[in-house]
Amino acid sequence: MGVSTILEHQYRRTLRWYPSSWRAEHEDAVIGTLLDVAEGENRSRPRLGEQLNLAANGLLTRIGIFLPAGVRDGVAAVALATGAAFATVYFVFMDWAPWTAAWRATNRATFLPSSHDFGPFVNPGVVLCALWVLGFLLAVLGRYRITRIFMVMAILASLAIPVVSQLPFAGWVSPSSTNLGFLGLLAALSLVGTPPSRIRLVVGTGIALAALVAIYAQNGVFGRFYMGDRYFWWQIAGSTNLGQLLVAGFLVAIGFGLAGRGVTAAVIAISTLPWAAAWLVGVVVNDRTGVSTIGGAALLIAGFVAVSIAVLKRSGFEIVIRRRDDSR
Repeated sequence: MGVSTILEHQYRRTLRWYPSSWRAEHEDAVIGTLLDVAEGENRSRPRLGEQLNLAANGLLTRIGIFLPAGVRDGVAAVALATGAAFATVYFVFMDWAPWTAAWRATNRATFLPSSHDFGPFVNPGVVLCALWVLGFLLAVLGRYRITRIFMVMAILASLAIPVVSQLPFAGWVSPSSTNLGFLGLLAALSLVGTPPSRIRLVVGTGIALAALVAIYAQNGVFGRFYMGDRYFWWQIAGSTNLGQLLVAGFLVAIGFGLAGRGVTAAVIAISTLPWAAAWLVGVVVNDRTGVSTIGGAALLIAGFVAVSIAVLKRSGFEIVIRRRDDSR
């Protein structure tokens, strides 16, 4: 088996990330181009960046079968705006919180179980926040391909931070799993498309940032004591409050779907998934039943209806309801 044959086999294996219908139409042409480039660069193996790019685009193509580009781009924009705003607020209030320095110094025994923290910060969440902010700034500059790299790194950081925090040399406490999972899910959603407008991305991020700061300020976070890494999900976005907002959001999505705005409905419904995951974690951890169970069922049904309406709208089908004539 020649070098070119081995290289072709590796490329075809990587292209399995794409759906079979796409491969049947485009695979041979893409393989030819990839082999020509590799031959011109005197390479006998695919580049790692090349393989990662093919895998990412293959996944996006699979997603595109079910979701149109407008939905994917809208979801990516909302995820980037939400993640950048949340990461910035988390860093200021939960990682840094300079106004609480005196309180932390005198309450070290109750503040953390270890003798020191992550350098000058409370926990290694600052690393994840930095990846988010850098990725957002690159998106504002139109460097979306590099933004995607930072978002992949953010996903990996969300998975690695709690593991590293358990090692013997780590003298810090990991951010809560809810915060890590929330930012990780937002990073994953940001990869599904490209924000259609950088101006709207900046404006949306500014609105989300202002809303979060206002909520924190209203809850007295600027006091002299540290309110904890889990304060947002315990006090501000508790299970009851967040559940009500999620139901309202899905009802709004259904309204847009019924009004013929399927893309907007799908963007709203899908963009609530990280919040719904955080809500579900809160319900499970607190072992709430009754109202929470009913609310969860209503949430899932509303999400299913919203997405179904968007899919039906895109497919060109419509459901017609007629009154049966009983007089015959």
